[in-house]
Amino acid sequence: MENKLKESERLNKEYQLEIKAMQRIQMQQGKALEQMTNENDFSGKVQTLQNELRIVKEQNRQFRQKLYDTEKNNQRMHQTMMSLEETVRELRAAASGRQIRQVQDKQQEIVSN
Repeated sequence: MENKLKESERLNKEYQLEIKAMQRIQMQQGKALEQMTNENDFSGKVQTLQNELRIVKEQNRQFRQKLYDTEKNNQRMHQTMMSLEETVRELRAAASGRQIRQVQDKQQEIVSN
C-alpha cells in the first residue's frame, strides 16, 4: 500500500513537471506565433503553429486530469492506510483481552469499502 502511494506521488511529480514543460512550450509557441504574425503573413506557418498549440493545450488538459486522478487516488489510499493502521492498533489491544469480535467487524467494514 505504501509502495503504491510512493509510486503515485512519483507519478504526480512527473505529471507536474510535464505540465510545466507543456506550459512553457505553449507560451513559447504563442510568442512565436505572435512574432510571425507581426512580421509577415505566413498563413501556412501560422496555421501549423495554431494546430500545434491546440495539441499542446489538449495534452496539458489530459495531464492535468491525470494529475487530479492521481491526487484523488493518493487521498483515498492514505485514508485506507490510516483506517488499517487504526484497525491494527485495535487488534493489538483486543489481543490483550478486549472484544475481538467487534474489531473483526470493523476490519471487514474497512476492507469492504
